[in-house]
Amino acid sequence: MYVTFQQDTGPPQWRHAGTVNEDVILRVRTARIIAFVCIGLVATETNADLDEDASLWRVEGAPDGARITLATFLGEMIPGLRSVAGDFEERTGIRLVVQSIPYASYALWVRTQILSREPPEVLLLEAALMEQYGTAGLLQGFDEMIGQPNPLRADHEKAWEEDFRFPLVQQARDARGRLWYLPFSQFGLGFFENRTLSESLGLTAPQTWEELMTNMQTIRESGRTAMMTAIRPDDAQTVWAAGMILEALMRPLTEKVNIDHEEGWAFDPMDRETTLRERISLEERVIAFERGLIDPARSPEFEETVRLMQAFSSHWRGDFLSLDVREVFQTFARGGVAYAMNGTWYFGTLLADLELLQEVAPESVFEYGTFPFPELTAESTDLPLAGGINQTAGMRSCFILPRQPTAEWREEAGRLLVHYLTVPSVARKVFANSQSWDIPALEEVDPRPEAEPLLPSSQYAFLPVADFIGYDDQALGEFWPLWQDFLGGRRTRGEFLQRLSQNHRRSLVRLVFSAGGEFDREFVRRELGRDFP
Repeated sequence: MYVTFQQDTGPPQWRHAGTVNEDVILRVRTARIIAFVCIGLVATETNADLDEDASLWRVEGAPDGARITLATFLGEMIPGLRSVAGDFEERTGIRLVVQSIPYASYALWVRTQILSREPPEVLLLEAALMEQYGTAGLLQGFDEMIGQPNPLRADHEKAWEEDFRFPLVQQARDARGRLWYLPFSQFGLGFFENRTLSESLGLTAPQTWEELMTNMQTIRESGRTAMMTAIRPDDAQTVWAAGMILEALMRPLTEKVNIDHEEGWAFDPMDRETTLRERISLEERVIAFERGLIDPARSPEFEETVRLMQAFSSHWRGDFLSLDVREVFQTFARGGVAYAMNGTWYFGTLLADLELLQEVAPESVFEYGTFPFPELTAESTDLPLAGGINQTAGMRSCFILPRQPTAEWREEAGRLLVHYLTVPSVARKVFANSQSWDIPALEEVDPRPEAEPLLPSSQYAFLPVADFIGYDDQALGEFWPLWQDFLGGRRTRGEFLQRLSQNHRRSLVRLVFSAGGEFDREFVRRELGRDFP
């Protein structure tokens, strides 16, 4: 799935284009009934990669007529999950109920269910807001399981983590390095382009940061809108960009931050295998912050990220402080803007909007395209680079396993279900019968054709040493007004970084206190020569 990390000197192969024509309309209408079509397409696929040993499917202590629940707010995934429920029951004797929960109130719903002491055996959610339950001991972690083979796969030779697209497992770890979520789908991020507009100005999809800036300047000079974005607290488009830039700039510091590693370990930015089993612990993060490596106020990498984002923002439509994210993508779909950043989940909405445009205003029809986030080069930054941009392909839906204090067999059944759903042949059926354009987290399960251009063809070694926003939910809440003030011109770059540094340190202090006895103070004392905080 991934290629070697060599400079590509040929023409870009990653660009995707579509046009609002009969083919697009047919694909949109077909998507509405895809569940029915795909049942026939996948029915003939064998389960050769499933181990048929009956002993592997037995759950000790499960009563006759047992049932378990998988709850999710991802409505587009429900038809696919239900399509394999019968097979799971046939193999285990346990009925699987797939429950839909409302997105708007899912956080309160989850809290109520977990505190009831009888939560669903499996949750399929976005990862946000769930770390607190893991820290409180209310979730089963995947740390031990992920290094072992998936017991339900016929091939027992490789670790479970090797089934997943790189670097999702690393991205799933919290600030302490713990693994509370297991990715099932990921979003691919990139630029959606009004290709008709770009080509009318003689522009091609930019491959470097400098080319992107030049394109946007040309578009602005033509009197058109180069890019729309929103930075209200309910949208993270600009943070995606900042995060990708910061990760690339921080990569040369990996060995200085990951100081507690396996004997003989060395970091190779061109070899993703060097980071597969490494993780940055809370202790290492604290040490790196106190040494100034990841402190926004002292880090040249944070300074450079903010400088680049400030230059980027000069090309956005001027009302980005007040825009709602829905306005951004409605305007793009109407042909009113050259570029917008979004993820693979947007394809369904975009294709439907373009179909409507064809019906009500055919004169406004335009060709769209997608391209990944451009590369940083020596022309873009004076800082050293160790490889290029890791295109953000982060967790979209994740499996979470609540503790089951009233029945131990339920915990085992939940683990069994997650193992089952991540066997490639099973996952293919789930995605084929779903309405999701997001990229399956498993390497052996292909994405939909529209999403392929936003799936990176190459990835550099990934070990997230710093987070642009901060390290807990409170830091997230503190970040948004600060970010708005900075990009809106109400704070200087230095003032922003100083305040961000204070927020980051406070978030680390909170994590240290919540970790209690799990925080290795002696290790930190040896490295810093003093305590923290």
